[in-house]
Amino acid sequence: MRQIPLGARGTSTLRVQPEHLADRFKDAILPQVLATPVMILIMENAALNGGRQS
Repeated sequence: MRQIPLGARGTSTLRVQPEHLADRFKDAILPQVLATPVMILIMENAALNGGRQS
């Protein structure tokens, strides 16, 4: 795998749906906020997209 150069930029978008929320993802007692694993997935996709553009 090649290195992603320092300063590379990438984006990823997601239209947040109920299945992406913490209260549906893990436990109904959690608030209706974006679930951490979903946030990490978006960050990883942005990093991959940044590596493709360089």
